Amino acid sequence: MEKSKKINLVELGPGRGLLMHDLLKVAKLVPEFYNALNINLIEINQNFISFQKSNLSKYDLDIKFMQKIEDIDSLPSIVIANEFFDALPITQYIKVKDLWYESILMMDPKDGKVKFDKIACNNELQKYLLQSHSNAYDGAIIEESFESLELVRFISDHIKKYSGCALIIDYGYDIHTTERLRNHYNPTLQAIKNHRYHPLLETLGEADLSAHVDFAALKNTIYDR
Repeated sequence: MEKSKKINLVELGPGRGLLMHDLLKVAKLVPEFYNALNINLIEINQNFISFQKSNLSKYDLDIKFMQKIEDIDSLPSIVIANEFFDALPITQYIKVKDLWYESILMMDPKDGKVKFDKIACNNELQKYLLQSHSNAYDGAIIEESFESLELVRFISDHIKKYSGCALIIDYGYDIHTTERLRNHYNPTLQAIKNHRYHPLLETLGEADLSAHVDFAALKNTIYDR
């Protein structure tokens, strides 16, 4: 990065700020690098922001809190995302016989409970899913995160323009659609509370939702830029 005078150190979803705390602790060992850092924390949770401010208060750097990565400064950037992409929204599709449907949630008018249902995909999406997942069987489920792809597009374009790098650490899989086998079409959406799995629809608003990251889709998005 040619020893830029200023460098963005960006973290997506920094939680309590403990990872950034450790990163800066090590960065201090190289004063030239440490003094060049412009910290951008992408966080929407005000409760977490208060923890981040407390845990990072010892570092004499300009720390900016932002809700969108698109607001980071126009500088060379190092982007860190640790267990961030697994928390982003997904769309689930299920194959029934020879057609794909989008999995949705609905409230049962009889008992008032939230339940899974499905709606037919439009013709264009139907054609895309049938072509790109030709190995899928009846009952197969795929998950796509359009928000993840948009984020990766922005990060890729930003690094291409200003230089830098990105490190994404998460639970996930790296299997191209043409190489997927029967056991690669299972749902990964799950609810976790107090480090234990919980029934997805019984703990709405009380448990963390997570889905495995499709790293093949992220990489394809980068290669297409």
